[in-house]
Amino acid sequence: LDCSAMLGHRTLLVLLALLTLAQQHSPRDQGTALTLTESPHRALQGHWTPTAPPAPPKVGECPVGASGAPWPSRLYCLSDHGCPGAEKCCQKGKVWTCLLPTTESPGYCPRAGSAIGPSCGTRCHNDTTCHSGEKCCTRGCCTRCVPAEPAKPGFCPRKRAQRRAAACPNHCTDDRD
Repeated sequence: LDCSAMLGHRTLLVLLALLTLAQQHSPRDQGTALTLTESPHRALQGHWTPTAPPAPPKVGECPVGASGAPWPSRLYCLSDHGCPGAEKCCQKGKVWTCLLPTTESPGYCPRAGSAIGPSCGTRCHNDTTCHSGEKCCTRGCCTRCVPAEPAKPGFCPRKRAQRRAAACPNHCTDDRD
């Protein structure tokens, strides 16, 4: 063999060695391959190694009714912190996607004299665990989702000042009064 042929073979061997090294995982990439059945919050392909403790979830709850299949078929987010702003990573059908969290439902719990239901116990923790139009209300030992009494939007009308010696006391506590 002449020198130029030897140099060509050496270059090819060096390139093959570099490509082999590039295909191998570095120590920081060590871990187990993830599959769809392991966790909906992990990537579908590749390796996962936590470099820092997981961040706490964002405030709020995913909307009721957003969940569907037990395992998603697509991931558009992996955790709450993969979503912009206040959005949370929620399952919607077969997809994990970023959604705005639900907040307190509008309206009021029925008055204390209203019946919630025959059985006691905790059926909800807050409004976010109830369906749309319902509130999580507590009466004695019962905590259940019940239809909300509607809130009255806007402002109270201005009353014309009447010429009286003493002002009338305000007995209102909320919009229901």
